[in-house]
Amino acid sequence: MPGREGVSETRRVLNWFSVDGKGRLVFGGRAHQQETEDPRAFGAVVNRLTSAFPILGEPRIEFRWAGYVALTTDHVPHLNELAPNLFAGLGYNGRGVAMSTTMGKLLAERVAGTRAQDIPLPTTTLARIPFHGWRATGIALAIGWKRLQDRINP
Repeated sequence: MPGREGVSETRRVLNWFSVDGKGRLVFGGRAHQQETEDPRAFGAVVNRLTSAFPILGEPRIEFRWAGYVALTTDHVPHLNELAPNLFAGLGYNGRGVAMSTTMGKLLAERVAGTRAQDIPLPTTTLARIPFHGWRATGIALAIGWKRLQDRINP
């Protein structure tokens, strides 16, 4: 990563990483479903880190964060028009570091007057997610299923 490019995998349960301005490796992936800094909640991520970069040995971790990620039912980000001329980019599905830059450009184009049909991502209305109250249970089941799929067919 000579230009300090950010990297994101194509797995179903992905990891991502980059190098920050101080030369530190920033590594992320699916950890705990609630906001926490408890080191025990990050075992799976640390295992994937040491597997991806065995040269690190036992890594010294300065910061940890876990929390909510905006997910969409179709697994792609949405450019929503919340009201006339009020736009939001939502649902990066864990790829916000990479996707938010592109979404910012698209949002700026829409705000500047570019027509919806001239934007490569459709402008949609904000829609409710069915059974959202079961989100935590559904996500836990889905992550387990996606991890199994990654093992069977990487």
